[in-house]
Amino acid sequence: MFVTPDFSDRREKNLRARFPSTDARLLAIVDQMPILVWTTDTKLRCTAAMGGAGLPAGVKAQDFLGKTPRQILSTDAESAMAGGHRALRGTLARYRVDFRGRVFEASVSPLFGADKKIIGTVGAALDVTERHQAEQLAARKERLFRAVVDKGWEGLVLNDREGRVMYCNPAGLQLLGLKESDVIGKTGRDLVDPRDLAGAEHFRDELRKQAGRTLTFEGRMAVPKGGARWIEYTATNLLEDPDVGAVVGKFRDISARKEAESKIEELSRRMVRLQQEEERRIARELHDSTSQCLAALMLNLAAVKQSQGLPPGASTQLVKSLKLARQTALEIRTASYLLHPPTLEEFGIIPAVEEYVRGFCERSGIAVKFRKPRQELRPLTSEAEMALFRIIQEGLSNVHRHSCSKQAEVRISVHGDRLDLEINDDGKGMPKRLLRSLNQQSQVVGAGVGLNGIRERVRQLNGRLVVADRGPGTGIRTEIPLVPTALDSAVSFARKRAAAARATLRSSRQG
Repeated sequence: MFVTPDFSDRREKNLRARFPSTDARLLAIVDQMPILVWTTDTKLRCTAAMGGAGLPAGVKAQDFLGKTPRQILSTDAESAMAGGHRALRGTLARYRVDFRGRVFEASVSPLFGADKKIIGTVGAALDVTERHQAEQLAARKERLFRAVVDKGWEGLVLNDREGRVMYCNPAGLQLLGLKESDVIGKTGRDLVDPRDLAGAEHFRDELRKQAGRTLTFEGRMAVPKGGARWIEYTATNLLEDPDVGAVVGKFRDISARKEAESKIEELSRRMVRLQQEEERRIARELHDSTSQCLAALMLNLAAVKQSQGLPPGASTQLVKSLKLARQTALEIRTASYLLHPPTLEEFGIIPAVEEYVRGFCERSGIAVKFRKPRQELRPLTSEAEMALFRIIQEGLSNVHRHSCSKQAEVRISVHGDRLDLEINDDGKGMPKRLLRSLNQQSQVVGAGVGLNGIRERVRQLNGRLVVADRGPGTGIRTEIPLVPTALDSAVSFARKRAAAARATLRSSRQG
């Protein structure tokens, strides 16, 4: 109901009597609406009020008549007064006030008289307590989110459908040592180190194949002054999410970890080289010293055997000793070859494997078929050749010890810049649980020294190991990238083979 200080009940009834019935119904409807509407004079005293069904219990619109906002409100009165004064100056004002535990949003405008002069204000207010509480909660969550995003130690980034950076948090900018202008609007081609750009683009393509997919990429980011920094980047494809519409990623600096891994790998390579040198030394010692002593012993035993007048028992023991010496010489020759196969150093991996497979078939009784690559294999480093040779040794040894298989296959093939080595058998196979563990973990309890040794050698060559159930039997597959670490230069290859040939010639002359 519209109420003014000058209206008595009788005058109100007369006024209503003069109004059409539709206007009376409209006033009744407005009185029941949750919106409070009022007017004031130039001193901000309420001159009329109606509506306000949403006011706190016990409060009516006519309670405000003749009062200013300062007299009505216990708190937030100054904001209401300031809003009213802005309206008196001809400006629309909006503000929120707390009234008896409820929050109201008010809009106040100038009230013009017949001569178009401002004679007061007209305002409307609505109870927005629940919305205000929700907005406060959202604001708190927003502040918390901003604190995590802006102050967190990890970088956060949003990329659009074309791969351009839409947002990068301060921690990410600091981590990369870049400014916002250096990152926003840029793509991977601008930010990723050229050495890892191909991998980054493959990662991007794989990520976008499926909505909601999450993948992780490790690579180097270009930083100021021509440097590079290793990062681990985990991204989720939320391009199809209507509330996000971006690829959301987080990244962290793993340069220290990569440096430590590089040092460990270098130490591991040094240990392998030292091991190979020690194996080479022991093999040559066995060949040049122990084998020569055994050869002399066999000659002496043969000379004694030809002697006349030996007792029958001594002659029999002499024959047995000579046979035992020959067997020992054979085993020493085999051990010397397995420790450091001269064929590998002189002629390369393919001839060495062919020779080893022939000997393995004779010693084990297992029929092994060796399938060579169709094209000529490019020269490999000595470390790569020895690693491949040891993988074949360990793989065939496992076939002999565990598979109960009567046949096996060794296959070497080249696919572009990748070398594949497969060792297959048709034996009793492995438990599925162990197979899953072998393909998921770096070191597996229960897998034995052989398979873990194979895994370590594959890791040193930056390769990948897959152990599969062939039903029947087991297949071991290693994929070795040939560039840049496994390939040897032509000059280095020639020098290495020449040095090996000279060493063999010296050894034969000494023998």
